[in-house]
Amino acid sequence: MYWKLKVRIVRLWENTDRDRPDCPFSIEVILMDEKGDRIHASLGRSLFPNFRESIKEMGLYFIKNFVVCPNTMKLRIKDHKFKLMFTKKTVVEEIEDPHFNQISVKNTWHASKLYINSSLPQVDEFSSRIKFVPGESSQRLTQISSQRNQSIVTELASGSVTVHEIEKLIDCRHQENYYIVANIIHLEIDRGWSFLACKQCAKGVDEVGDKLYCRQCGFVESVIRRYKLKVRVLDDTGTISVMLWDGVATKMIGKSAADLFEDSTEDTELINVSDANKIKKIDA
Repeated sequence: MYWKLKVRIVRLWENTDRDRPDCPFSIEVILMDEKGDRIHASLGRSLFPNFRESIKEMGLYFIKNFVVCPNTMKLRIKDHKFKLMFTKKTVVEEIEDPHFNQISVKNTWHASKLYINSSLPQVDEFSSRIKFVPGESSQRLTQISSQRNQSIVTELASGSVTVHEIEKLIDCRHQENYYIVANIIHLEIDRGWSFLACKQCAKGVDEVGDKLYCRQCGFVESVIRRYKLKVRVLDDTGTISVMLWDGVATKMIGKSAADLFEDSTEDTELINVSDANKIKKIDA
């Protein structure tokens, strides 16, 4: 039977011998059609001169003159009951089709590959189709990163984040990342502002007799003091309590919890509220 497929190579890798990692014995590819269906295909070492330089990952091709055989692999890359085998008669023709854009994410052994902030044409095209439509909850999906490339002021000015009013968050029961712009008006430290944490995992420790116990690491001897600072903040619509953990609080106060705890033994003022207001964003 004659088949001609129009497919994109969404994953390509080489299988190597454990004892000869520099000598691959096959090329494996995952092919995807316009409906998003996928099938595994293999090319033996003897076919490397025919296809190794002519096929690439994310390329779109017409493929014909291949062999369809049962998928008897013990570790299946795909659940499909068949797989394809390239031969010397297989013809691969690269094509372009801007409407062939069914890109999705799946996770399977060697078939998975993760691109971070990639400039692939398919990624750029997908990103351009994402539009934000404001809803009643004014929630928005955004990228949260521990290392930001722009300041918070720039983010707010560009509209890349959605700022929420405190009034709308008071009765919220959903665990999400919310951005608010507010002033810190009170430090709620009646129950303390720090805790002892395991140096290995940063989780809190409990006193068991004269020893310290971490629920993740067991009994530990080395601990560090970290912030757990509860503050009251105010905007034009209301007030709300927010917990500031160690990373945010350290940047806001300008010193570590350990240093501040040592200073507090000298009856010095722990935190100045006016200094605390230097923080411009709170992830609650």
